[in-house]
Amino acid sequence: MTVSAQNIAIVAEMHAKPGQEATLRLALEAAVSPSKAEPGNILYRLHQNLDAPGHFVFYEIWQDEAAIETHVATAHFNALIAAIEPLSAKTVITKLKAIAG
Repeated sequence: MTVSAQNIAIVAEMHAKPGQEATLRLALEAAVSPSKAEPGNILYRLHQNLDAPGHFVFYEIWQDEAAIETHVATAHFNALIAAIEPLSAKTVITKLKAIAG
């Protein structure tokens, strides 16, 4: 994995509605393989909070903003958004740019 200063990291957090934890997890897992296969993707990992099993976090690194724009236009991304809308009580998306390290 080669990471450069123009890469953009995304942290996407979803908090499942009560009783929807397993269903949300399945919906999120379904997005991993097609997203990792996208040409502008450098890293795409799904995590689950050990202390709060209904809290899921994607950590992603994309080549640049154009790669993110392509990603959000894909059928699998739009299917993911439609699937998680009724399952997630709270979703927070944060874009990050590396400044050191």
